[in-house]
Order: sequence, then C-alpha cells, then structure tokens
Amino acid sequence: MNALDLWHECRRLGIVLCANGERLRYDGPTDAVRHLLPALKANRDALLECVQVLDGALIDPETGSPFLPWGFAIHGDLSRMRGELIVTIHTLADLEGWPHELREAIVRRAVCGPAYDAAPNLAWFRDRLAAARDEIAVRAATAAQSWRFDPAKR
Repeated sequence: MNALDLWHECRRLGIVLCANGERLRYDGPTDAVRHLLPALKANRDALLECVQVLDGALIDPETGSPFLPWGFAIHGDLSRMRGELIVTIHTLADLEGWPHELREAIVRRAVCGPAYDAAPNLAWFRDRLAAARDEIAVRAATAAQSWRFDPAKR
C-alpha cells in the first residue's frame, strides 16, 4: 500500500491525518487506528510527505479524490479543453486565412503542451476568435451602411 492509498484508507475509516512540522498526527476511531497503526508506522515518512502535499486540498464529492482548488481534474477537463482549443484554433485560422503549416504547428503546440497551459491557451484563443468575429461584423456593417456614388443611378 503506497502513501496515497493509505491516506484514502484513513479517510474511509474516519482517521484524520495532519502534519505538525516533521511529526505525523492522527486521530480517529480507536479500532480503525489500531487496525492501521502498523501501516502508518511503516509508511510514516511517505505518508507525512503526502499529508503535507495534500494540505489544503479539496475532496471531489464524486470520486473522493483530493484536488487542489487552482487545478482541475486532469483526465476529463484537460481532454475537453484541448478539444475545444483545437476547434477554436481551426475556426480562427479559417477566419484569418492562416496557411495550413502554421495552423498545424499551432495546434500541435497547443495540444502537446503542458497541462497547465491548456486553460490560458483556450482563454487567449477564445478572446482572439471573439475579436476576429467582432472585426468581421464591423466591416460588414460598415460596408452595408456606406454610401456609394453610382453615376448610372443619377
């Protein structure tokens, strides 16, 4: 059993773990503590590091897994964001007339980049796409309202 598995087992049994400097503190039902005490002692250092890393983590109500509030669930959110990012980049590339090589290079960098880059990239490309659409709309409105002199219609 690794430290994270042990952390989950402690939560399941109602044992609260906390780090106090270099000491690992635990509190919970006596029978549960007695049952896990050998594993707690055997994995003390790794469990202490796990507890320190997870300090401040929130618990996902569906999975019971810890997550940090400034992060996101890697598998689901990242796949969704990268999929939306690809569509957004292709739409922007079509509007702005990017060459195929440039489009593919940007998509490759966006999809193969680090996970922490997905959200800022998506926000930037969404903003750029909105600006491009606004620009097209302004041009169309201006063209529709422009007065043109036609000598044939005099």
